[in-house]
Amino acid sequence: MAKKEAKDAKVEETAKKVEKTVKEETKEPIINTEAAKAKAEEVAKEAKEGASNLIEKIKTDKALTIICCVVLIVLVILILSGLGSLLSGTGKGTVKQYAKSMVNYDSKKFCKSFSEVVLEEEYDGLDECIEDMDEYFENFEDEDYKIKSYEIGEGKKLSDSKLEDLADDLEDDYDIDAKKVKKAYKYKVKFKVEDEDDSDTLKMEVYVAKINGKWGIVDMETDY
Repeated sequence: MAKKEAKDAKVEETAKKVEKTVKEETKEPIINTEAAKAKAEEVAKEAKEGASNLIEKIKTDKALTIICCVVLIVLVILILSGLGSLLSGTGKGTVKQYAKSMVNYDSKKFCKSFSEVVLEEEYDGLDECIEDMDEYFENFEDEDYKIKSYEIGEGKKLSDSKLEDLADDLEDDYDIDAKKVKKAYKYKVKFKVEDEDDSDTLKMEVYVAKINGKWGIVDMETDY
């Protein structure tokens, strides 16, 4: 009986020790929920800030890209405008149009290369010039030779005395006021002509003048 009581007492004592140990170990939670919550909120905040920064960066990069594109377009326009002003300021664009029309057999561009005063006097206007040149180019296509290419040299601005002489000639030939002839340039143009067996170069001197604010060819000569 004494042994049984001693055994029960020992079991009870062991049970109390286990209970005490469990209480001590579970007194503080294994996971601190408040700290975990705070940490989660901190991580979420950082993620949100990171996403906002990324979005702002994307917006900034996109804006910079658009700005760069706009600047590039403006530069291209300025360059082309400057080039166009340069060509129109010397009449070279008109001479180029004439040369291309000879290679391509383009009657309209050929006729529009000439000054209106010349067209009115020589062809009675643009339409008649185009009609005549259509027939001319049609016959030209039947020939064995063809104009293959052209080359335009640097324009030479006419001096004041030569400009005055040209203006006087135009006044006599086309009944215009010589004072309306403001500028004139002379260009050397070379056409490469080929046939079945041979090739040759046709050289021209083309005079282009600005009359009533418009450039147009007023004279040309064969340069042998």
